[in-house]
Amino acid sequence: MSRRRPLCSCGVPLDPGQSVCVKCDRPTALGRSGWTQVDVAHHGQTGPVAERQADAALAQAQGLLAAGLVIVHGRGDRLRLAVRNRACRWLMEGRIAKFEDEPGNPGALRVWLRPPV
Repeated sequence: MSRRRPLCSCGVPLDPGQSVCVKCDRPTALGRSGWTQVDVAHHGQTGPVAERQADAALAQAQGLLAAGLVIVHGRGDRLRLAVRNRACRWLMEGRIAKFEDEPGNPGALRVWLRPPV
């Protein structure tokens, strides 16, 4: 069974561990650790807006072949529950490998992405 190589957003196939696209020079992962972060809490977002921002951040992280995504949702229950519910959906859909609260930061959720197939 052959594995398909992931594609850069420009359409060029990427090799595992490739840090920059050979065609468009776009980075394939953010930061040294391969993790990226989004803040969905500090601009007056509602639950549905935070969910849409989290969805967009997940899609971007997957496109960049990031290892994971940290979603800053703040300490309030409203956005925390919205983000956790979205992460549960992603897990059930097979879009992520797992998620947990960020160690030492109750206002953020850490999401591990599935490796590209």
